[in-house]
Amino acid sequence: MKKGFQDINQMYSQTGSDLKLAIVEYDRGLFDTRFEWKIDFGSLEPVYGIKDIRFVETASHGFLGITSETSLEKNLWFTDWVNTHLNGKNPLKIQTRYAVSGPIVSTISLDEFSITPPKSPPPLSVKGLDMTVSVDKSFEKIEFQGNWAGLFENEENGIGPVHFDSQMTRLTRLLWQGKGSMTVDRFTIDEDQEKIDLSNLALTYHMTATEDKKELNLGMGMTADQVDFNGQDLSGWSFQVGVNHMDAQAYENLILLYSKITNQYLSQMSNPNIQPEEIQAIMGGAMAKNSAQIMAEVEKLLKKGLEIQVSQVDMKLPQGKIEGRFLLGLKKNISLAQFILFAGQPSLALDYFSLESELCMPRELAGPRQDLTAPVFPGMETGLFVPKGDRLCHGAETKDGKLYLNGTQVVLDQP
Repeated sequence: MKKGFQDINQMYSQTGSDLKLAIVEYDRGLFDTRFEWKIDFGSLEPVYGIKDIRFVETASHGFLGITSETSLEKNLWFTDWVNTHLNGKNPLKIQTRYAVSGPIVSTISLDEFSITPPKSPPPLSVKGLDMTVSVDKSFEKIEFQGNWAGLFENEENGIGPVHFDSQMTRLTRLLWQGKGSMTVDRFTIDEDQEKIDLSNLALTYHMTATEDKKELNLGMGMTADQVDFNGQDLSGWSFQVGVNHMDAQAYENLILLYSKITNQYLSQMSNPNIQPEEIQAIMGGAMAKNSAQIMAEVEKLLKKGLEIQVSQVDMKLPQGKIEGRFLLGLKKNISLAQFILFAGQPSLALDYFSLESELCMPRELAGPRQDLTAPVFPGMETGLFVPKGDRLCHGAETKDGKLYLNGTQVVLDQP
């Protein structure tokens, strides 16, 4: 555990954060062990409102491993909340199994309880949670899965049950590859004459690396079996987006830089009286101050093979369905300065970019607008969309160094 804490602390230190894990007390006996460890938030104390979280582990020794019960009894903020809002009944239970061979497995359960928000009279019912977290002894692999029965204000407002799982493997100190998913059986909101009802909402995520760990592929997706908005059936939504062949080192450097900038200014945003516009101003100033560094790291991502892909758009609206896909790829390494050249000679972009895009939508969505079907500049023979019955459709692709829109070539460089 000590080695794992050192690795985690080093990772946080690299991002400019002073958050630390530490062992406070360790008392090992022949048949049992009691130890205390904490997460110290450092300069983030004003953000979370607490200095640290302390965990007390009471472990029983066995022939094949150790079983530990975890308590938050040393946290006054937690015990006060339980005594004040839950009549002293602690709903949280954590048990961890340290096997002689195999991963460290923690099971976390939360019993159902109700609370009444200070500014919202209707009580909130927090349903039960069961979660299992498995970590190998080298802290290189993490898996978790769980089920949460949800959170409900009443029959008309609530979310759940929720099911989630994830399997991640460490690539570097900052990057992990793997996959994860979360499904929500139902999500309902009925307030102020607005009603939203979603069912079987699924969110997915994955990141994979090439064998040499030099390139990454990222992907995210969303599907929903039923989407009902104010009584209108919008069922059958799906959306898939990805970034492929991304330079892993450049991506890690960008994450590291962004984390350092965010951690540097986070304490300024922790004032409880700060206004949203002030937060935007602080972050805007931070980004502006570090824009040169950020752009330099972004430029390192612009390498041959990089692809931005929307592999599926499928949405049902009252007017009809929207369907499409999109792929933009880099054929050569490119610098940000070269984008200035494209403004004067757009055809140069065809040497660097490949494009495939398709989109069809109900004609009714465009209403009386004519700009979608009319040529935007002289080199176009059609508009961005062409009418096909009761639908407007778009198709674009690059081929043999030329750009084609809706089946006809677009002449980019006009005299």
